[in-house]
Amino acid sequence: MVKSIKHFAEESIRIFENLEDEFFKNTEKMAEYIKGNTRELHKVGLLMIQESLEQMNQQLKASGKRTTGWYVEKGSQKQMVTSLGTVHFTKTLFTNRKTGEMEYLLDRILGLEKHERMTEDAMAAMLERPCRPPIAEAGKQAAWRDA
Repeated sequence: MVKSIKHFAEESIRIFENLEDEFFKNTEKMAEYIKGNTRELHKVGLLMIQESLEQMNQQLKASGKRTTGWYVEKGSQKQMVTSLGTVHFTKTLFTNRKTGEMEYLLDRILGLEKHERMTEDAMAAMLERPCRPPIAEAGKQAAWRDA
């Protein structure tokens, strides 16, 4: 989380302050103020998720227990769609020393199937959408996430 906390301290706070300054100067632009805050909060959230996934991957690579059964094949840039947005991260492909089977052990830990690129919360949000009447959908999108 060090990277995301550093980003928040060095960049996000300045962005929030600038957004607030602009809003105070031009109070009719409340929507722009809210959108700007939402955009930066999304950015920080995605960075936190990226950092957590990459930290888990690094722990797998450094694990002494893992080295007895698996060796590192290569690292790959991947994307995962979440309800917050698309997370870009690096994960490692490992090869089983006995069977030769190749696997992203991070996927196994996360409970993801091979080639699965969408989190459970994103799938739920996607499936929910067609079931709601248009006015209910508009209201939920307008309030984004009151829950």
